[in-house]
Amino acid sequence: MKNMSRGFSVIESLLALVLITFAMLSMFGLVSSAFGLTEQDSKHIQAVAVGQQYLDALRQATQDAQALPSAPAVNVDPGFGQTGSQITATQTFSLTNNGCPIVTGDKVMHNCVVTVSWTEASSPKSVTVQSYVSEQ
Repeated sequence: MKNMSRGFSVIESLLALVLITFAMLSMFGLVSSAFGLTEQDSKHIQAVAVGQQYLDALRQATQDAQALPSAPAVNVDPGFGQTGSQITATQTFSLTNNGCPIVTGDKVMHNCVVTVSWTEASSPKSVTVQSYVSEQ
């Protein structure tokens, strides 16, 4: 019997190379899309944190029966791009409050609501945080 040892042909090697290339390109597309979603989540988390900080200031002023503080101007931290370089785009969150009105039927309970707005990919976005607080 003859021992026939056969290796890969050039065509088989090229076909394997093409398949690996397509697999790698599809993986790069997934990674790129994941970075975009992470950036969106980052802005949403920042907006909630900014809203909660302002809501804390409103609650404290309401508890102490003081004038409500005006909304601060807070810059969005754009983070880093896919290449690891700092993004230099500047954008700010817009904060509004409802004035912390007294809850209907109650004499000391206030309903404080803060809405944080920003623009993302030419589309307006917002998040609302709310808390009840009583005067002391």
